[in-house]
Amino acid sequence: MQNKKFANLLRQKRENAGLTQYEVADAINISRTSYTFYETAGRMPSVETILNISTLYQINPMELLCTFIPKSKLTTDPRYKNFKCYGDDSLTQQDQQLLYNYNQLNNQQKELVNTLINSFF
Repeated sequence: MQNKKFANLLRQKRENAGLTQYEVADAINISRTSYTFYETAGRMPSVETILNISTLYQINPMELLCTFIPKSKLTTDPRYKNFKCYGDDSLTQQDQQLLYNYNQLNNQQKELVNTLINSFF
């Protein structure tokens, strides 16, 4: 059995973008049948396909990849201690993107951003 959470997220992203399965499949260079399997949890995409999908929707690939790991493992399994997921249901997509971008900054840049944010309060 494949990951239903991943399949549901793909369908949601496609519908929010106003695209058909044909349009997505064409944009990421796969067949519509293959894409349909991904949206119905019938098959798992390759890493390359996940990267192509995340590029198409302009999202962090971790948003897709994190659907495969139960949240309980992310917090309790030491193998995932440095694994950063941005699929927290309490965060909007914009908040998740902001967090992702912030984590790409070096420490000096983070200090500058923190100083700027703190100046508003």
